[in-house]
Amino acid sequence: MSFTELPSCSQPGVLTATNIDGFSADLGWTENGTATAWNIELVDITGGGSVTGTATSSGVSNPFNLIGLDTTTNYEYYVQADCGMDGRLLHGLDHLHSLQLWLAQHLLH
Repeated sequence: MSFTELPSCSQPGVLTATNIDGFSADLGWTENGTATAWNIELVDITGGGSVTGTATSSGVSNPFNLIGLDTTTNYEYYVQADCGMDGRLLHGLDHLHSLQLWLAQHLLH
C-alpha cells in the first residue's frame, strides 16, 4: 500500500454562487489543499471581458460575499488558492477555476 501526499496548495474546485440578489452573491468553493486565503477575479462577460490573471479581490475567505454587482451584467468568477511565498503566488492562471453568474436569469426564477 502506498500513499501519495497531496500538494499543500491545490487548486480549488466545486465553485458555487448562492444568495444572489442582483447586487451581491456569496461565492464559495471546495478547498483541496491547505490554503486559508484565496484570490478572486471577477470578469464582466456581458461587456466582452476576459480573464486577465489579475485578482480583483485578494486574500479573501471562503465563503466570500461579493458586492457591487449589476443586474444587467453577467459575470464569471475565477478562484485561485493564495499560496503566497514572499509575496509570490505558486499557482498561476492555469490553476484558476470559474463559475458564471447569470444574475438576470437567476432573479427571474
